[in-house]
Amino acid sequence: MSISGAGIGNAWSGWISQTLTKIHDDLNSKSAQLATGKISTTNSGLGNSVFEVLDLQSQLSSSDIFANSNISVNADLTTSINAITSLSDAAKATRNGPLAAINVSDPAGRASRQSQLKSVLTSALDYVNTRGINGYIFGGANTSSAPALDLTSILNGDASTGQDGLGKLITERQSADLGSDGLGRMGIVGNGPQVTLTSPAAEFPFGMSIKSTSSTFSKGSATLSTSSPATMTADFSSGIPNSGESVTITLALPDGTITPLVMTAGTANGMGTFALGATAADTATNFQSALTTSLKQVANVQLFNASAQRQATDFFTASSGSPPQRIIPGSDGTLSSATGFSTDATANAARTISWYSGTDANSGGDPRQDISVFIADGMRIGTGVRGNEKGFVETLAALAAATVITPSTTDETLANLQFTDLVSRSGAQVTACSTDLQSISASLSSVQSTVKLESSNQAAYKAVLQQAFDSKTSVTPEQAAAELSALQTQLQVAYQVTSKLMKMSLADYL
Repeated sequence: MSISGAGIGNAWSGWISQTLTKIHDDLNSKSAQLATGKISTTNSGLGNSVFEVLDLQSQLSSSDIFANSNISVNADLTTSINAITSLSDAAKATRNGPLAAINVSDPAGRASRQSQLKSVLTSALDYVNTRGINGYIFGGANTSSAPALDLTSILNGDASTGQDGLGKLITERQSADLGSDGLGRMGIVGNGPQVTLTSPAAEFPFGMSIKSTSSTFSKGSATLSTSSPATMTADFSSGIPNSGESVTITLALPDGTITPLVMTAGTANGMGTFALGATAADTATNFQSALTTSLKQVANVQLFNASAQRQATDFFTASSGSPPQRIIPGSDGTLSSATGFSTDATANAARTISWYSGTDANSGGDPRQDISVFIADGMRIGTGVRGNEKGFVETLAALAAATVITPSTTDETLANLQFTDLVSRSGAQVTACSTDLQSISASLSSVQSTVKLESSNQAAYKAVLQQAFDSKTSVTPEQAAAELSALQTQLQVAYQVTSKLMKMSLADYL
């Protein structure tokens, strides 16, 4: 009978094989760590840390997404702010250029100034069409196409579609505001010693109206009715005023401005003066005649320009979704007798060019929220701007009205008066609207500050995440080298032990 071995040799050989294999595997792993700086190139090699590492990896990835998004958002905000600032600066610069006060002018000089204004207006529209990293930035939610039309189409319309431009709309509005007799839709009636000046009916949106009346008459009177429409009555039945005494009629214009009309008693009828007559009736007749002449000049200068400014503002306030209202001709078929507008949006759109195709500022809601992005977990900011917000509208309207108006071609004196008032009126509006542009810019600057702060916070947070991730996945060269040296020593010892074991006899073992 054969006696089997006690298994000592088998146990030794198994132990030796396992030990040497493990040491060799660890040596390979530490050599790879020394070469790559990583604990393991696979998730399985991370052991119990794998789930924590995966979570850190996900957070780092999310942080990178926010960081890249914030860079893009910040760049677009910078572009928006710079464009608005440039638009405001360009408009304000016209105060000292084509919109500067004039002393002497002529057709060529006026044409030159309007040509300069046209260039500024072209640049202004280019600013509205500014493009950022993520599309056109002043189109509200519509970032895929330029929101503003070209200047030629805006001013002249599109003959191929039968749509009118701003020039035609301003001409129509001026006709409706001036009326057939050029008195701004006001009525002047004389009756013996009395003269009445009556505003248009309150429901009529055209012409100018009496806002207030005051006088320095020591005899006679000039009073304003409390009924509607407002009526001023100059009554000389109680006496004739003294030379130099006056009545001031403050007139309200379509663009929201006011202008004073002063009638002063004197020796002859003239612009702003009336001759004192021998009787109350004579004085009233002179007052009516002089008032008619003076009122007509106010209508053809201040009202003429205010009408254009109002129409330009209405035009640029509108959009493709809410087109400008068109004037309905009066009962005699003319615009000078018109009493209202068409509210048929479809018909108005078919007849009128639309300068703006972005999200309409009149549609409600916060324009900044037209474009909103997350800049961190749970933190969303809005960067939208609509090109027909108030600041843009007022700036474009002021420039466009001054660009498109045609002063009188038959009366040089009147033409100079019209243009002088025009540049003053447009210049004042350009100055006023800069506040609204600054308000938009300020809101964007506030958002940008939030983005920059959060970007800084994200960078700090990422550094903490990265440190935690590296501690779980990386090894320093010094640490890897030390562990590799220790393993090499273990391997040497293992070989020595193995050699001795392999040489042992049964007697040595016993």
